[in-house]
Amino acid sequence: MFCPKCGNQLPDGSAFCGKCGARLGATGAPKASGGGAAVRAQAQRKVAASKAPSARSAASPAGAPASATKVPPLAMAAAVLAAAAVVLSLLPWLEVDAAVSAVSGYAGGFASLLGAGEGSFSFDESYAVWALPSFAGAFGDYASLYGALGGEGAGAASALVGGAAWGCLLLWLAGAVLLVLGAVRIAKSGRKGALVAGGIVMAACAAVLCGLSALLDGIASATAFPLVCLAASIAAAVCALAAKKG
Repeated sequence: MFCPKCGNQLPDGSAFCGKCGARLGATGAPKASGGGAAVRAQAQRKVAASKAPSARSAASPAGAPASATKVPPLAMAAAVLAAAAVVLSLLPWLEVDAAVSAVSGYAGGFASLLGAGEGSFSFDESYAVWALPSFAGAFGDYASLYGALGGEGAGAASALVGGAAWGCLLLWLAGAVLLVLGAVRIAKSGRKGALVAGGIVMAACAAVLCGLSALLDGIASATAFPLVCLAASIAAAVCALAAKKG
């Protein structure tokens, strides 16, 4: 039999509960079989409810969450694409024409003979985004030499190329930082704002680079890497927008 007050299990015929002291009646027997079954069911529910918290605590370590947060597949894909875009942004984005690169090796000597002063006239075969200012510097030296020989518009062209190169560099720095930060955030907490912003900024960087290569038609042209980086950045932003929080 069970105590109707606290649910403690007692020997049949008990007059008092040994746990709470409740009086069970003269004989301690249930009045009816139906009533006794109800009392036993209620007592079993109380016992099960008292044991439930301890069972849950034994199943999981102290302080651990009940269920680990899973990263949605689209969020993970967005993080991977953002990392790929950052790697692609480190590769050469601008390729100098082979003839221009060869002639640049003799430009310093010619400049010295003409009395224009020997500068850093050196075009590499390819430039990554972070090396664009050095490209702009070499272009400025050529523009100065061109102006010294009587050419017109050299100063404006040099300023335009320099501004485009530095603008592309600053956009690239901002986009790379946002993509890295966004990849970490979306993988940990599902926050997607930084990654989406990084994709947009990197797209703007690629647009500036393509404009710069069009401006330098015949001297340099864009490689395939900025377009692939652009595609990876946009894909990362789209996956981030479509991903749901885990």
